[in-house]
Amino acid sequence: MDLFYVPNVNYENEIIDFPEGEKKHILKVFRKKEGDFINVTNGKGLCLKVKISINSSKELSGKVHDVKYLKSNKKAPIIAISPTKNISRFEWFLEKATEIGIKKIVPIITNNSERRKINMNRCNKILTVAMKQSQNYFLPEITDLIKIEKFIENHGGGYIAHCKQGTKENFLKLKILKNNPTILIGPEGGFTSFEIKNALKNKFIPVSFGNNRLRTETAGIFACFKCI
Repeated sequence: MDLFYVPNVNYENEIIDFPEGEKKHILKVFRKKEGDFINVTNGKGLCLKVKISINSSKELSGKVHDVKYLKSNKKAPIIAISPTKNISRFEWFLEKATEIGIKKIVPIITNNSERRKINMNRCNKILTVAMKQSQNYFLPEITDLIKIEKFIENHGGGYIAHCKQGTKENFLKLKILKNNPTILIGPEGGFTSFEIKNALKNKFIPVSFGNNRLRTETAGIFACFKCI
């Protein structure tokens, strides 16, 4: 059953009034008719089975027939990642990570970052579309850009993937015990030695993703698959 997103609904709603954007998708794109059933979520695990109703003024609403709550995946990771110079690669990561199941995305600015601005409205739209397409009832959070130093200092540890020499754990062989683990993914030019040392000082564990050097967005997807 097709999934639609209404952020302000909760389990107490008996009637849902659809916002204009979802109304267009329901009627024009998916060609739903009065009496059809659809699923609606608030992006927080709520699943509502809704019967469509259209009044004489062509306003769209729906009557709730069933309510379910889905449990969040405690393995879903938090990925702190440097946006790529080619923005389409970063947007691809957002889409695919949402389909796989990610909890949170933190765009970070590092010394070697070649992109220091992103369109947050567009990013959130990509996440929403990917959530609905993949029948995922949890909308990932994406934060504003933050400097890596501030993120590391305010965070309680995790993993940092880098390609520099040094002792590193094999990420594929790790038994991840912490719920919603955090993984730091660097930019095209990699993390600096100072950034790595700062992360290690703040309880981040250095990890390797294998012998192949992965693109930033590929490394992000690799981390999602391992955690899920």
